[in-house]
Amino acid sequence: MGERDKFVRVPPAVRAFAAVGMVLAVCLGIWQLRRDGERNEGRAIAMAVADLPALGDADPVDESSAWRMVAWTGRFDGTPELIGGRMEGDALGYGVAQRFLRADGFNVLVDRGWVPADAAADAVVGLVSVAETRLVGQLRPARGSAVAAPVAGHGSRIWPAKAWPSILKTMEGGIYGELYVVAGLTSEAFVEKESTPKGSVVGVPVRDDTSLHYASQWFGISLVLGIVLVPAAITRARHFLGA
Repeated sequence: MGERDKFVRVPPAVRAFAAVGMVLAVCLGIWQLRRDGERNEGRAIAMAVADLPALGDADPVDESSAWRMVAWTGRFDGTPELIGGRMEGDALGYGVAQRFLRADGFNVLVDRGWVPADAAADAVVGLVSVAETRLVGQLRPARGSAVAAPVAGHGSRIWPAKAWPSILKTMEGGIYGELYVVAGLTSEAFVEKESTPKGSVVGVPVRDDTSLHYASQWFGISLVLGIVLVPAAITRARHFLGA
C-alpha cells in the first residue's frame, strides 16, 4: 500500500462505529420528520373545525369530533380524580379531572383546573356537586396511559400525568378512550386557564418546529459521521479501479 493510501486509511473499528452511528442518526431524523407530520396533521384538523358551531346536547359525538367546541347541559358525576405532577407557575400541584354526565347518559372526562398539593383534599371536596351545569369546552385528542393509585387523606385517586385514556376507558358509555374535554367552565373558582395555548387562535395548536429542529441535528450528525467513512471509500475505490 502506498504512502497516500496509508494516509487515507481508517481503522475498521472507527469505520464500524461511524457506519452504525450514521444509520442510527438517519433513522432518528426520519422519525422526527414523521412526528412533525403528525403534529401538522392534528393542527390541520383543529384549524378545519375551529369555526364550526359548537356541538349541542343532541349532536352525535365520535372520533371525528376532535377539536370541536361543545355546549352541553348536565352534571358532574362522582368524586373528582387528581392528576399528579402538574405545575402552575413554580408551584407543584394536581390537575383535577371529573366525569361530566349529560342528560342522555353520555359522559366524558373534564379537566376542571388545578389545585395546590397542600390543599388538594379540601379543593376536591368542594367540587363534588350534583347541580345541573352548562358545560362549554373543547374536545381534544387524549394522551398517554398510566395506572391509578390511592391518595392518602381523602377518597379520590391520583393519576400520573398524561393518564387521560386510562381514565376514559374505564367509563361506561364514554367517549371511546380517544377524546377528553378541556372545560371553559363558568365557575369562578375553576375556570380552565390553559384551554387556548399561547399564540394560538380559538384553541388551535401553535406551530411546533421542535421535531424539525431535532431532525436537522440528527441529519447533521449523520453527515459528520459519513465524512469519516469517505477516506475508506476513496481507498476502496482506488484499489477497485486499479489506481
